[in-house]
Amino acid sequence: MVSDLKKWSTKILGFIDANPPPPNKDEAWRMGIPFEKIDSVLNYINIQIRTDILPHLSPLEREYFDQLSIKVIKYINQVQPKPALANLVTELGLSVKDAKLVIPYINEILGVEIKIEENR
Repeated sequence: MVSDLKKWSTKILGFIDANPPPPNKDEAWRMGIPFEKIDSVLNYINIQIRTDILPHLSPLEREYFDQLSIKVIKYINQVQPKPALANLVTELGLSVKDAKLVIPYINEILGVEIKIEENR
């Protein structure tokens, strides 16, 4: 189920990036997402991180997010100053989970306030 959730959420974000707004249930079904799973996928995409993540990461995870942060900061500085979740997933190839976590991680480490734009 988790791998399907990742796959389906990436499909929906790809759709949003190419054809805003989010797909309706018929469009999502045509992408191969079962009707009964569409709400779960949309809920997964719309999860908000409301707590500091740094204290919950192992040293290995911190190293991983340090590397992702470099990629994301370059993207923000050179391409898209106000990225949407769909941009991070489709253009940078991040998983939805990583895209959701990397921005709060950058904010905590650098003491900045980067925000992910709402999906169009």
